[in-house]
Amino acid sequence: AVFFNMLRQAYNYSAGSIITADTQYSFIRDAAISFELEYQDESEMVSSIISEISRVKSERINAELYEAVSCPIETFRLIYKEYEQMLIKRRLIDYDDMILMCYELLKSRMDYRVAWQNKFRYILIDEFQDINKAQYDTIKLIAGKHANLFVVGDDDQSIYGFRGSKPDIMLGLKKDYDEAAQINLNVNYRCSSEIVSAAGTLIAYNKVRFAKNIRSCGMCAGRVNVYMADDIEAEGCYVISRIKELTAAGMKLSDIAVISRTNIISSIYYTKLECEGIACRTQMIQKNIYDYWLV
Repeated sequence: AVFFNMLRQAYNYSAGSIITADTQYSFIRDAAISFELEYQDESEMVSSIISEISRVKSERINAELYEAVSCPIETFRLIYKEYEQMLIKRRLIDYDDMILMCYELLKSRMDYRVAWQNKFRYILIDEFQDINKAQYDTIKLIAGKHANLFVVGDDDQSIYGFRGSKPDIMLGLKKDYDEAAQINLNVNYRCSSEIVSAAGTLIAYNKVRFAKNIRSCGMCAGRVNVYMADDIEAEGCYVISRIKELTAAGMKLSDIAVISRTNIISSIYYTKLECEGIACRTQMIQKNIYDYWLV
């Protein structure tokens, strides 16, 4: 909202100037179809391309040098070019354009920079581990000489690297703000001690992180079991067997949730559960990034 208001005041942008998630999704999907891309899951393929476009913009990478992983490299570059041409033709911008335009405005216009610095003398940023370079550079311009930043985040929870988020920005914050104080919140009020311990053991293999000793507030919820399956089919069979064991012990199906990493895996689980006559429902991934899915 802050960045949008900045552009609205500077360039008279309106809400209609921002491409909607549905329009963006439809264009990328149609472009992918026109290039006859092969994919197992449309939503994942389109979302991956959109994420890589966002990464190219947020990290200010030359699209002609970027090596995509969501689709063939040359195809991605062509889709990116067509997407940019569509935005120009329709006089639209996307979220990443908004950030970059704000950065360029603040960097080039001292009057705007000083005005916004005086407007926001204190800045609070949540989920700081998910900030990208373009966002951070813009925030630094707004913070200016006041440098009154209050950031909250957990580098262990950074999951948007594919969109350009950089937890190393959080790790290196004191390089830019050497007087910053660090306050550690070491009590987890959300998870049981078993989950906290298991998660801590796993994440400790990541050596590029803030050292921390997280403890639970005292909740107990049984053991965390780890099962190593040979393949996705074996994994699905294991999930079904565990559900049957739990329901046989008296647990309600409505108290059981199966969370998977991708739609494809979700579909496999769902199909197997239906074949076994186990009542279930699924909510698949949405086009809007603010929606989520689970099984």
